[in-house]
Amino acid sequence: MAGAPTPHRPTASTQAVPSEAPPTEAPPTLVEQLQQARDLAATVLDSVAFSLLDEADAMAVLRTVEDLGRRVDAARVASAADIAGRSRRILGHESLAFKNGASSGVDLITRLTRISAREANRRVRLGDNVTPRLAGTSMLPPYYPAVADALTAGDLGVDAAENIVTALDTVAARVAPDDLGVAERTLVANATGAVTEETAGLPGEGFAFPADLVRGLATQWQAHLDPDGTAPNEPVAEARSTVGFGLLRDGLYPLRGGVTPEFRGILNGLFDTYLSAHAAPAFPTEEEQALMDSGQMIPGAEAAALSDDRNGGEKRADILRGILEAATRDPGTPSMG
Repeated sequence: MAGAPTPHRPTASTQAVPSEAPPTEAPPTLVEQLQQARDLAATVLDSVAFSLLDEADAMAVLRTVEDLGRRVDAARVASAADIAGRSRRILGHESLAFKNGASSGVDLITRLTRISAREANRRVRLGDNVTPRLAGTSMLPPYYPAVADALTAGDLGVDAAENIVTALDTVAARVAPDDLGVAERTLVANATGAVTEETAGLPGEGFAFPADLVRGLATQWQAHLDPDGTAPNEPVAEARSTVGFGLLRDGLYPLRGGVTPEFRGILNGLFDTYLSAHAAPAFPTEEEQALMDSGQMIPGAEAAALSDDRNGGEKRADILRGILEAATRDPGTPSMG
């Protein structure tokens, strides 16, 4: 009909078309993320031919694998302590061990992990000291927070952490909390090489001592914090480095004495540094010195290191001689007269 209005029809640009959003995948769960990390690490490690690595890569791989292992070990300790806490007998039928037919938390851990009961107990004992504690509805900090932080960060190994906690836990009930904290932070710094308020300016500052030496340092702290409780070990509490000489025999004066763990750590650091192939011959033998003076040998040349027939003890003696000779030439060294 003429003049009749034309009915409106929506065009393609204005017509509403229902759209369906693409389905989104749920983010992986914590367990799935851990499994992915495990599989990735396994894939990388399976591809490593250790005997074919050059020296630099071999040492770098060792350090990297150890760093990874420390993080995993810290999680092992925390996880074992958590399972043990959920399996306490006081929980009765709500105990995780009871629900899974195990006699105890350690029994459940050994079934899940296939580790020995001794190792399970070791992890649980350490975990009880370095993980947050549940008190009612509140979470309390770990008994040894410095150890816990360094362990979780992967800076501290389980063996060194265990040495520190075992030694301090023996005297913790009889020591002021502040003194115990100083000992803990100092030992953690000794084990990780950190320079802290407690270690600044002390012998061994910045040195990272291995776990065996940390055990000795922890024993000394134990005796220092609780001297009355360690009366039978008084010589350990008063340990001081000492050096003396015996009678001349076969052209040599025998050395006698002993050194504290800190002193040994410092010496080990010096020996390891100067025994490096890159430093040879930092403190040469008399023959090497004569060759260098005449220009027949270039200090630090690989040929010199390869032709060195000194054994380890002889090299360490030459290192000490070189250090002491350098000290005698230092203007700051006192002189007689």
